[in-house]
Amino acid sequence: MGTQLEKPKTVAMNCKKWLRSFDVVLLLVPCCLAPDIAASPLDDLQPGHWYEVPNSALEKVFPSPAPRGNTGPRSVMDAWSGGAYDTRRDRLIVWGGGHLDYSGNELYAFDVRNLAWMRITEPTADNQVVPDAVRYADSRPSSRHTYNYIQYSPEMDALVSLGVAASYGDHSSDRNSDSVDAFNFDSGSWEIKVTKPANGFMIGSISAHDALTGKLWHHGCLSDEAGLVAYDHTTDTWSGPYGQHYVEYYATAAIDPSHHVMVATGGAKNNKVLVWDLNHPGSPREPRTTGPKTLESAQAPGFVYDPAIGKFVGWAGGASVYILDPDSWEWRRIDAASTNTVVPTAPNENGTYGRFRYVPSENAFILVNRADENVYLYKLSNTFSHSKSVRASNVNLVRGGGAVDSWTVLLLVVSSAGTLWACGRCRRGLPVRRS
Repeated sequence: MGTQLEKPKTVAMNCKKWLRSFDVVLLLVPCCLAPDIAASPLDDLQPGHWYEVPNSALEKVFPSPAPRGNTGPRSVMDAWSGGAYDTRRDRLIVWGGGHLDYSGNELYAFDVRNLAWMRITEPTADNQVVPDAVRYADSRPSSRHTYNYIQYSPEMDALVSLGVAASYGDHSSDRNSDSVDAFNFDSGSWEIKVTKPANGFMIGSISAHDALTGKLWHHGCLSDEAGLVAYDHTTDTWSGPYGQHYVEYYATAAIDPSHHVMVATGGAKNNKVLVWDLNHPGSPREPRTTGPKTLESAQAPGFVYDPAIGKFVGWAGGASVYILDPDSWEWRRIDAASTNTVVPTAPNENGTYGRFRYVPSENAFILVNRADENVYLYKLSNTFSHSKSVRASNVNLVRGGGAVDSWTVLLLVVSSAGTLWACGRCRRGLPVRRS
């Protein structure tokens, strides 16, 4: 049987421990001074509970007329495609299609604050679509199966496609390409980046964002010569490949910045957990795991790192989630609370990949399985991460929004290095936004 997650420490105890690393408490401001905001379902979502967002099917914002393809716009999820989480704007980004399924290359985002989908870009005009190409005639990336190789880079403020697999067409050419593109959310345009070193097939390949270094790591698939490579956005350069290892189809990866390891699980066969030491990159090791190994045999499961509890969290169907401890490599199944009444729809038969993501601002998780189904939100714990991730230089008080209860306070503290940080949360969090 599964277990309930242990009761978290109180916010007061956590903040007291966290503040020991700082020298000066600068200011206490009652948050009741901030204006009110509309209530969110996440305000009252309790640990162990799921919430189904009403009327939140992606298909409501599909383009009309729809671009060509055998299965149409629903292929942005159904055709072996994933997603990423834009932490700056609190949005789940979905992008996919490709092969003979769908030629549309538009981007979609689900806004967690407004609980609504939007179409960020329009698809390339039909007369500009070039089958079997890395990019269409308008220089924008072609539609493709995105598997687990698209990631959001907060340092770049961009969605990065770390190669190309199964681009739209019959695959007479460019079935597997190491071309790299990044969608800059600030400029609203695509940018071509330096080509990735060859490191195995792109089909089914895995990647993850490294919160410690800001790098993007990628590992090829379905080849004994597949290796690990790293992209450094500051210099637009790659390093690697490091090591060689055959990675199975249908795996999903995530990075633990504390232990600085990349971990992958899931697959079509020979199921296991793979661990790469990012301080000394090379071939992965295969730790002996214990506990319920459901995710190890799952087909492209949802799999992310949760900084609030310092463990990996995965989903492969139902109302339960699975936690992997990077110290003991023990799996635990966390069942939904006895009062939970919501169960997500079944995983997409072609994989979940990056459409299950951690939402740092809400200490929650977001999931979407198909374009004609609703979005789901899940709360695992009430323990917030103490990572120093919000610089005051990037934070402004929000005019006309962001209030929390009157008993909540905003703490501003200064580190020994003179860096100003914001600390403290309640319900939807601080009345701040990134500039």
